[in-house]
Amino acid sequence: MIKRLWDKYIMRSSSVMQQLIDARRSLMNGATAVNIQVNEQTAMKYSAVFASVRIIAETKASLPIDVYERQPGKDPEVRDHPVARLLQVEPGEDYTPMVWGEVRQAHLCLWGNSYTELEFEGRTAEIARAIPRMPWQVQPFRARDGRIYYRITDENGTRTLDRSQMLHVPAFSLNGIEGMSVIRHFIGESVGLGLAADKFVASFFNGGGKPSIVIEVPQMLDDQGYNRLRDGIEDQMSRPHKPLLLEHGAAAKNWTMPLGDAQLLESRKFQGEEVAARGFRLPPHVAGYLDNAKFNNIGAQDIYFEKHTMRPHLIRDEQHMNKTLFKPSERGRFYVKYNSDGILRGDIKTRYEAYRLALVAGWRTINEVRGLEDLEPLAGGEELPRPAAIWGKDDPAHIEEDPQPKEGQDDQRIDPRLQSLTTQAVRGLFHREAVALQRLANKPEELRSAIDSFYDKHAGIVAEKLGPLSRTQEPLMQIAEGHRREVLEVIERGGDLSESLTRCVSAWQANAGSVADQLLLNSYQSESIPESHQEDDDET
Repeated sequence: MIKRLWDKYIMRSSSVMQQLIDARRSLMNGATAVNIQVNEQTAMKYSAVFASVRIIAETKASLPIDVYERQPGKDPEVRDHPVARLLQVEPGEDYTPMVWGEVRQAHLCLWGNSYTELEFEGRTAEIARAIPRMPWQVQPFRARDGRIYYRITDENGTRTLDRSQMLHVPAFSLNGIEGMSVIRHFIGESVGLGLAADKFVASFFNGGGKPSIVIEVPQMLDDQGYNRLRDGIEDQMSRPHKPLLLEHGAAAKNWTMPLGDAQLLESRKFQGEEVAARGFRLPPHVAGYLDNAKFNNIGAQDIYFEKHTMRPHLIRDEQHMNKTLFKPSERGRFYVKYNSDGILRGDIKTRYEAYRLALVAGWRTINEVRGLEDLEPLAGGEELPRPAAIWGKDDPAHIEEDPQPKEGQDDQRIDPRLQSLTTQAVRGLFHREAVALQRLANKPEELRSAIDSFYDKHAGIVAEKLGPLSRTQEPLMQIAEGHRREVLEVIERGGDLSESLTRCVSAWQANAGSVADQLLLNSYQSESIPESHQEDDDET
């Protein structure tokens, strides 16, 4: 009896130990604690991984890649360099620049390494093709001479390339030579949990949405009764939404936990956000999780995407291309740069606002902005704006050659404060006329004589108020006499006198500013100031 119990204990212990060993071996081969195989291929079946890799790869591949030459002053863009043609036109016979960039970035996001074999033109020693290689087919290693080599094993056999023949871009790494896979080293468990939740939901709905059940019977059944009960239950369960008929006193009970109790939806959403935000550093709204996306924070999250998600990938790729694609004699002279302004290409409002700020600040020309929009240059558009707020009003660009005002323009020497006071005085005189004329309109029988009497007095008031602005009284008398004649013409035409006078006075008020400006210009353009005014100025 004791020996039988001991053997049973040993068997149970060995079974547990074997399970631990199997679990560890499974984890080392890519499996997770939920016993689901997770590697770079299977992870792409998880929607959060697929969306993250696709967004980063497509965004980066859609950005223009430019080649520049370092020169004193501005570095001009170079279009006829072999590297420029390679990156912008045809990296290889089977790739466009967009597809070429997507493949390389997808390898970098999933496997942590992007390998691109460089094939050279024999006669010119220029790079003719850049062919992406599958990461699982390439193994970097350091040889005895201390240099890094790459062993490629594919359908053509095994061959070894040196660093000049391979454009290798590693992701986050602990040794600086080979990048680490995000899927295998960092978020494998999170991806496994997400796949497990998807698998559970699929199996649940594959069974017609019915939970599993437990059948209890009051006593043990013989083989015939057990088989009859099992076949009957399976037959009835295959027909959804039909009542279940049981025999032998059997009773059915639910066994599976309800989906609401398991918080399945919340768990699936959390796993997706964790993979996108922590694994691939994507803002939630970019990956499609809009629960916390608000109108006032979308812009900030877009800036986060450009700064913290895309910028490290762009700089990583630029530095490795500058190191590998150019000849030793060209390194440092030519360089590759992604045009990250392309991220704003879809947002016309943001793009145009950026252009406006660049023009106002004076660091872009009109033709540079038009070139970014693929528009033809304009004559004179190469001149750089020099805003007075930055360069100052004393800058030669802001000093006019002819200080004399042109015809129809205000003299810039007029003090705007004096101009404002003069306009107010003119409007006050016009308002005095409006009040008097409306009052006289109610006395049509004595209107003509009353108007003559009013304007005789009004001319003196005009001369008193505006006299210091005029060298002679003639312009002031012309204003009063012109208004008197206009009123008399209105009376001659007849009709609704009050309405006609109102329209007439409204026109005067609208023209008050022009009258004031003309008086001031006549005063400034006078050859000399009257002696009486000179004495007043000396006393002051």
